[in-house]
Amino acid sequence: MVLLKRFFDFYIEASIHVALSVYALTFITLTKFNLDFDNVSLLTVFFATVLGYNFVKFYPIIKKQNFKLNFKLKLVVFASICSGFMMLNYVLQLQLKIVLFLLFFAVVTFLYVFPFKSKKTLRTFPGIKIFVIALVWSSVTLFLPLLQNNVIFTLDVFLTFLQYFFLVVVLMLPFEIRDLKYDIPNLKTLPQVIGVKNTKFFGQLLLAIFFLIEFLKDEIFLSNQVPLCFTVLALFLLLKNASEKQSKYYSSFWVEAIPILWLVLLLVF
Repeated sequence: MVLLKRFFDFYIEASIHVALSVYALTFITLTKFNLDFDNVSLLTVFFATVLGYNFVKFYPIIKKQNFKLNFKLKLVVFASICSGFMMLNYVLQLQLKIVLFLLFFAVVTFLYVFPFKSKKTLRTFPGIKIFVIALVWSSVTLFLPLLQNNVIFTLDVFLTFLQYFFLVVVLMLPFEIRDLKYDIPNLKTLPQVIGVKNTKFFGQLLLAIFFLIEFLKDEIFLSNQVPLCFTVLALFLLLKNASEKQSKYYSSFWVEAIPILWLVLLLVF
């Protein structure tokens, strides 16, 4: 049991779970736009997420420790290096325009760790953290597979982008609430600025918009609506019950599993 818990903790901490969530959202794009299974796009996104998230999370810690790694950090670094090589393998199979597209987000990830203005990083720039994450998630998981499959961008594509953006913002709110007692005041996170109660209301409003956008699309299918309803309901409840004293896995596992739930429901229905 102890070994299983350590494995599960590593699965969370090494960003494998969040990478599966990003993978799931990319798979949802393929499903929604009736595209064939695209292993290259899916695995590019998966391995890029593991590498990017681990870089953002652990590079500052490793640097602070003068690159002296304990066993856990060595495993994370090993997983990240392996992910980097796997990502490179799949990136080389992408069209050039997509490689250039991904380079932009690589720069964004770099600026999330290294200061670029007044010694601030994107991570510490007041008030924008969750919106930067939402922009990256929604852009990569939607536009990468569509560009790779030469899909013509229609109004439905941009409406889906808005849905993804709002969804990811809401996914980040339980994390913001959890970290309220740790975040420095200068970050100006939503719970710091408007309070926990108003943050939850803001998230619920975005969820309502996220759901209603589906009915503005040219193509509306009942098979999409049922999974969407259950996904919105699950995230609504998770946001409603989020608190500063939430359990260790509340946000890092359950909240981040929402895109995986949405995908499973889409495949079932």
